[in-house]
Amino acid sequence: MSGIPLHIQRKLEQRWAAKLALSGASVAPKSIDLKGTVNSLPRPAATKEKPVASDNQLAWPFIPFPEGWYGA
Repeated sequence: MSGIPLHIQRKLEQRWAAKLALSGASVAPKSIDLKGTVNSLPRPAATKEKPVASDNQLAWPFIPFPEGWYGA
């Protein structure tokens, strides 16, 4: 938690937002042409999938709990 009183912090945030809105309005482009940008992005190289280190490709056997034991 900051040591700045809440009313002062809100006033500073409002001033910052107003400055950002004023400066951002003149800098922001009016229209953006996005045609063809998706197809021009570089694609990751196809890699061969590595096997998982813990995969022994065997099914785990079913081992029941002894009488009177319960799994929770």
